[in-house]
Amino acid sequence: MSRYARYECLTVEVADKVATVTLNRPQARNAINQKLIRELRAIWDDLADDHAVNAIVLTGAGDFFSVGGDVKAMSERPGGDVLEEGEVHDPMISRRGVTRQLELDKPIVAAINGDAIGLAATHALLCDITVMAEDARIGDTHVSRVGLVAGDGGTVIWPLLVGINKAKEFLIRGTLLKGKEAERIGLVNHVVPRSEVLAKAREIALELANGPTWAIRWTKLSINQIVKDRVNMLLEASMALEQVTFETADHKEATTSFKEKRKPDLEQAGRAGRRVARLRFQRGGPSRDPGGHGRTGPRGVPGADVVGRAHQPRAFGLQRRCRERLAGKAAWRDGARRVCLRGVRS
Repeated sequence: MSRYARYECLTVEVADKVATVTLNRPQARNAINQKLIRELRAIWDDLADDHAVNAIVLTGAGDFFSVGGDVKAMSERPGGDVLEEGEVHDPMISRRGVTRQLELDKPIVAAINGDAIGLAATHALLCDITVMAEDARIGDTHVSRVGLVAGDGGTVIWPLLVGINKAKEFLIRGTLLKGKEAERIGLVNHVVPRSEVLAKAREIALELANGPTWAIRWTKLSINQIVKDRVNMLLEASMALEQVTFETADHKEATTSFKEKRKPDLEQAGRAGRRVARLRFQRGGPSRDPGGHGRTGPRGVPGADVVGRAHQPRAFGLQRRCRERLAGKAAWRDGARRVCLRGVRS
């Protein structure tokens, strides 16, 4: 039996030393769900161990590369698109989805055959060479579409490819770029008609698969050290902050409005969040917010009062209260705890 037979949301075909990995949920526009995100973590290790493979093509089934996270599942509960019922969000698991792709020494060519959005755009851009359809769109809509921090890799790779200010604009506004514009600003390498995307990607992959193996692999790994440095600097903090925004009124309104097919009323959501925060502050004592992370700050952000006052005096008292509020709170463990304590000490 093939080592890839266990995959349900990915198909893997190996020919001429090239593995073609296809995101295979065409009925859902290849949206990333709990199963697919786990398979995207595991596939890179299997490809690394397959001696019949020297290069990889990553693409999507049907007319889409992938539309990213399942917003309807997000509306049902925080993280519903990528977490099982009752599963604790562990930033280290999300981190491995990025680092395992970067640590694969075999070259990866992305064949962006259709829209690539959110986390899907991140995985495409983390590939070594990108070939994109001229009428496809690419962008990260964490902020604009669902009210979340672009914390699962977008804040790492976009600034490296297009510069800091452009990355901030594209991520904050959720800009969707067509193929030719993405190529012009250096976001992707090649743009071709949609019908030629897979052929062009495979042509490049075949060239690399039959080239000087170790020189190609080690050059890739050397350059990827730059990306991994950014991962070490940013990823845990941005993932922790994304987890915080799961609990905001903005996120709830954005996902609910998407499910109900209406325009989100973020102004009303903001007012509601501020009213709740004001009442809790007046009552004093710990917050009774659903996440249990302490008093709620602007727009219902759990723990925002702790982080926002981190640079004021009485640092040791704040540090003690910060530890008390975070102790045992699963959603803030690992990365979030380090972010909070780092801010208090600075």
